[in-house]
Amino acid sequence: MDLPTMVHIAKDLIPGYDLHKRTGIRESIAIPNLDASRRIIDDIIRDDRFLDFVSYLIRYEEEGIMGRRITIAYLREILKEVYSQGYLFDKDQRMFVEDPRIRKTRNWGVLRPGNEYTLCFLRIDIAGNTKLVKNNSADTVHRAYSALRETVNASVERRNGRVWMWEGDGGVAAFFFGNRNQAAALAAMEILHELFLYNKTSCPMASPLTVRIGVHSGMCEYTEDNASLVKSETLQRIADIEKFHTQPGHCSISIVVREMLDHLVSSQFRPVRNENITCYTYSLELES
Repeated sequence: MDLPTMVHIAKDLIPGYDLHKRTGIRESIAIPNLDASRRIIDDIIRDDRFLDFVSYLIRYEEEGIMGRRITIAYLREILKEVYSQGYLFDKDQRMFVEDPRIRKTRNWGVLRPGNEYTLCFLRIDIAGNTKLVKNNSADTVHRAYSALRETVNASVERRNGRVWMWEGDGGVAAFFFGNRNQAAALAAMEILHELFLYNKTSCPMASPLTVRIGVHSGMCEYTEDNASLVKSETLQRIADIEKFHTQPGHCSISIVVREMLDHLVSSQFRPVRNENITCYTYSLELES
């Protein structure tokens, strides 16, 4: 790979990248290719952009760069090493993500604080929490709420989502890869189904455990600080959907989410208009 190509890749990954400034060599002096490549790789690793770098190499070999085709030497060997470190290549997002069979972290190993991403969020809240706490022992409530959390975790992680926040009576999960909207909607539907069975067979409380679920998709700046996260417009919007436009035992999705669902899934949701806002709702309906 020649020097202009290497510099082009570095500038794509690190905005404003200046090889001469990084090396301390005057612009009038040529930098040997080997020294330049070593410096660029060192800078990419130092900036924690190595996985992004390999993703770019895949794209460049497939599509070319600056109007010409290139072949990346040892790309197959590089990919083997990345895979061995517990990553998979997501073709939809064109980036490496954690292999969920090996580890699961909040940011899938790729989201960076301060950057904005389009995510789909699922917000769940236990309906009548105050009454349930009042009418049942603390141990009974704890067992029931723990069972709900296990159900939510399983339904979300089965679709490569992550539970980002959880309080005693509910939480928020995020979906980023593949058809994130469909994944969130299916997770919500599954939670309602599992909760129905739980209430029929295992719930220790005097009355059924009922939830409200909202699903909405939008831009959000990634942060590890939940207090800052909930202030985002997308998270505030989903809070409104769940609190004010969702009945107990139902899941409501925004029109943004519905437009991205397969017809078979979207047809399960019926439109509900409330205060000039249209949402689409789903509940488990059994034939009598």
